[in-house]
Amino acid sequence: MAEVVPLVQPADMRQAEYYKTVLAERRTHLDAELADHCVPLAEDQDNRDLHGVRHLHQVIGKKRREQFEVDCLLRALDHRFFPSLASKTRLMRCFDIEIAQKRRCWTIHIPEINGRIKAPSRDEVEMMAREHIAVSIGAPIAEIAVQVVTRP
Repeated sequence: MAEVVPLVQPADMRQAEYYKTVLAERRTHLDAELADHCVPLAEDQDNRDLHGVRHLHQVIGKKRREQFEVDCLLRALDHRFFPSLASKTRLMRCFDIEIAQKRRCWTIHIPEINGRIKAPSRDEVEMMAREHIAVSIGAPIAEIAVQVVTRP
């Protein structure tokens, strides 16, 4: 059975192409920024400057999250306007995470990378875990999946 392609007005297609170009440029810029931040991270870990390492992890995490949002927008544009270009499958690594509620926050333990972080709300647990894993292993957030295991 052939795939049904929705009718798209020429002006809509031009606008989609424009935004796809803008998003692709932003993605390229984010890749360069991430590379610039990853080099000092490796150097600071040797010096054991914990404040500097923590700050770089936060900056890289924010960049990874922005990268993820740009990737989602690009996939949505491809799906809607360029279905032949839309990627059908994406390789993902899955990590088990253990979570527990502690007073006003949630603690997250990621055994595979021996990571521990806190999230302010349950709604943010998965994204913060994915962000932390992405920074730790140097992968895009879109390639990280998590499975939540609630601890008693």
